[in-house]
Amino acid sequence: MACAPRAPSGLKSDNNTAGSKPQSDKDPRTVDRNGAAKVQYSTPYRAQLGHGAEIYIPPWFVSDQGAYDLVIHFHGLGRLQEANLQVAQLNAVVVSVNFGGTSEHYSRNYKDPHAFTVLLDAIKRSVTESGRANGEKVRRLALTAWSAGFLAISRIINDPEVEGRVDAILLADGFFSTYTNPRTREVNVSHLGKWVKVTEAATRGDKLLAITHSAIPGFKYPGVDEVVGELLKMSSLAKTPSSAVGPQKMQETYSVDKGAFHVHGYEGQRAGDHIRHIRAMGETLYPYLVQRWSTYPSGK
Repeated sequence: MACAPRAPSGLKSDNNTAGSKPQSDKDPRTVDRNGAAKVQYSTPYRAQLGHGAEIYIPPWFVSDQGAYDLVIHFHGLGRLQEANLQVAQLNAVVVSVNFGGTSEHYSRNYKDPHAFTVLLDAIKRSVTESGRANGEKVRRLALTAWSAGFLAISRIINDPEVEGRVDAILLADGFFSTYTNPRTREVNVSHLGKWVKVTEAATRGDKLLAITHSAIPGFKYPGVDEVVGELLKMSSLAKTPSSAVGPQKMQETYSVDKGAFHVHGYEGQRAGDHIRHIRAMGETLYPYLVQRWSTYPSGK
């Protein structure tokens, strides 16, 4: 994985937002490997949890008196998140859930709120078995997704109790809807209300919401850029044009940064451009989480 590029312009958070958390002047996407946690184990911990889930605890992981932060990622091979963690040096337990390329699997498998509880229970047991933390002492929770995995998160946060527990959501080229009228390309925004609430919480600094997306056009369904555009309109947030070059030569076209809410749009209309978004998470998205959880080690 290449080192992080120069800090793109226009990415400094809005520090004057009422009620927002103080933000560092340094762009968190400029990776600082000198601040990595001290290695405590010679090898990482890996285990299969069943139902498409696998757990990874990096060798640099250090618990906080047995407590730990947890990242659950939906869609994509576990080794990709391992690589992203290596770049970002995030001190957390990471679980990857992969059902393959069909979006229906992610939506259907988490339609029942109990399914997420079952997943959490399996994670807690495995963490305890690892001997590296107390499985019951989950501190902060982040949900991340690439592409179709967004649908799992969208289902999961329908449960108010779970949504309240989630401290951060990171989305890599995955934010979907339908057309109410395909001929006029009118995006169905009926389900975006909950995401507006998450956005508002992020602009206040109460949660972290960070999104990257390509410019792949939609056909039967809106492109991610179209749906994100509707979210920004509903949230009264303006885009700042950008010409910054991101990781893997990703060409940024605009950014939105307010409090702990971040969106970065990129060029790219091919499958390879879509795949770059998951491969680059360690440089585009995870640094925001590292900054947040490092700045507030005991809570939000």
